[in-house]
Amino acid sequence: ELEAASVEIEQKVSPPNWDECAVQAATGETICCCIPKRAVWYLSRRLAQLVSENPTTLQLFFNSKGRLMKGKTELDPICVRCGKDENLQSYNIIPFWYRKYLPDQFKASLYDVVNICTRCHDSYEVQASALKDLLAKEYGFDAKDPKHKILDCIKEYQRVQKTAAALHKAGDRMPAERVAEYRRVVKAYCGKEDLTPDDIAKSSDLSEKIKNIAAKTHGRFIVDKLLSLEEQTRFVLRWRSYFLEMVSPRYLPQTWTVPAPIEPVSATASEEGEGEGEGEQGERELDRDYYRAVDMQRQQ
Repeated sequence: ELEAASVEIEQKVSPPNWDECAVQAATGETICCCIPKRAVWYLSRRLAQLVSENPTTLQLFFNSKGRLMKGKTELDPICVRCGKDENLQSYNIIPFWYRKYLPDQFKASLYDVVNICTRCHDSYEVQASALKDLLAKEYGFDAKDPKHKILDCIKEYQRVQKTAAALHKAGDRMPAERVAEYRRVVKAYCGKEDLTPDDIAKSSDLSEKIKNIAAKTHGRFIVDKLLSLEEQTRFVLRWRSYFLEMVSPRYLPQTWTVPAPIEPVSATASEEGEGEGEGEQGERELDRDYYRAVDMQRQQ
C-alpha cells in the first residue's frame, strides 16, 4: 500500500523540470525547500499534505523547529513572463546545480524561485544553456577532461540504457542466457534482485540522468572557483540580470530587484536553524522533527 501511494505521489511532485518543493510548517509558513524524493517520503507516510501542485508545496502535519525562510516573496499563481495560470512549475533563477553548491546564505531563501509556465520555461532554457556554455568556457571547464570522470559515467549509463531497452522491447524473444546476462546489468544499476517490468522500462530511458551528469560536475567545478563571498554574489546577480534580460518578466513581485542584498548567515543563526534551505541542515531538521512526531504518535 505504501509503495503504491509513493508511486502515485511521485507522479504528482516530480515533473521532469522541477528541482525542488517548498515545505510549509503546520501554520502555513514556508520554512525550507526539499527535493521531490524527500517530498514523496513525507507524503507517502502521511506526515504532510500536498497543498499545491503548481508549484509543488507540501504542508507538514507536525510542528517543525525549522525557521521561516528569509527573503520570501509572495508570488501570484501565474507565469512571471506571460501571466498564464496553467502548466506552471517552480523555477530557480539560479540553476539548482550551481545553487546546491553555494553557501547557506544563497540557499536559505525562496527569493530566486519563481513560477513559470512550461512554454516560457522551455524557451528560456535554450538561452540559459548559452550562459552555462559561456561560464564553462570562462572558468575552464571541459567535460571531456578525464579528471571529471564524466565520459566513464555516461558510457555506463548508456550501457544500462541500451541493455534495459533491449529487454523491454524484445526480452521475450531473446535466449534465456542473454536475458539473464542483461538482467544482471539492470539489477546492478537498480540495486535490487527482483526486477519489475517498471524497473526495466525506467532503466531503458536514462536520457535525463545522462544529461545531468555533466551538469552536476559542471556546477560544482564552477562554484569551487568562486573563492569569496563577493565573487559568489556577483555570480548570483549575473544570473538574475540574465533572467531579467532574456525573459522580460512582467509579473514579478514589485519588491523583486536584481541587486537585492544577500544576508549572511551567522554562526549562531546557523546553529539555531535559521536560514536553513533545501540543503542538508534543513533536511536533517525535518528528520529530527519526524522522529519526534512518530514518538508522540506511539505515546498516544
